[in-house]
Amino acid sequence: MVKMKKSLLSVVPALIMKRKAIAFGLLLLTMSIIFISGCGKEEAGIAENEPVTDVTEYDGKTSVLLEDADLLNAYSGLTDENNQITWVSVDEEWVLEKGDIVLALREAEGMMMVYIPTGDTPMSLYGEVPSACLSQDTRDIEKGNLAIADNLDAYSDQGETPAETVTGTVRVIEHDGEWCRIIPLTGGQTERLWLKANGLSYDFDRNVLGRP
Repeated sequence: MVKMKKSLLSVVPALIMKRKAIAFGLLLLTMSIIFISGCGKEEAGIAENEPVTDVTEYDGKTSVLLEDADLLNAYSGLTDENNQITWVSVDEEWVLEKGDIVLALREAEGMMMVYIPTGDTPMSLYGEVPSACLSQDTRDIEKGNLAIADNLDAYSDQGETPAETVTGTVRVIEHDGEWCRIIPLTGGQTERLWLKANGLSYDFDRNVLGRP
């Protein structure tokens, strides 16, 4: 029995050292994971913050930018496998340009919270711009750079035989009288085509989920 006690006592320091080594290793691993996760969020442009999961449904109204404006307090919605939406702030700076189409969601103190119906990122994008920069006048909206085509004839050049038909959201890159030059935003097309302007719709009105 005495030998056993001595044997155990002799093993304890070694066990303690091993446990300290394991604990230290786990600490380093945890710190590495946190660091890598943080880097991933920075690369994605997502800020470290407390997630917000409250959701409000807004009546989004089609609006157009009358001048360039910074998109302030930008945020995005991330959806998990259970369709639970988490709202997270976006670090990257965004500038909306004259002619950009947005959906106006809520106005407060001269600022309008907007949703970007089609952006340069795969994620949803929201933010705020001065209300004075926006117009919901149809005549202004029809000068915007985003529209919807519904099975419209598309031409390589004005007046030629139609080359194909276009359906879906299009980026309008030029307004020329009764014609609009566009780039389709669906199907991976990159060719610049001409459409008859009177066939395009600029109505993006719809209900939009956003943070309160």
